[in-house]
Amino acid sequence: MATFDQEFMKTCNEHICRSVPKAEAVDQANAILFFASDLSKATTGQALVVDYGCNL
Repeated sequence: MATFDQEFMKTCNEHICRSVPKAEAVDQANAILFFASDLSKATTGQALVVDYGCNL
């Protein structure tokens, strides 16, 4: 199991997007505020990923 974890972390580190900043709590809070506001009244059934476009 430890070998898997090390290999997985190595793979993740190779694919980390280093050209954009890391998302901070305030970024996620802003997304939550958007969904809680009237601005999102036409938005239904969405999952919003707040990570500056960097995901595996």
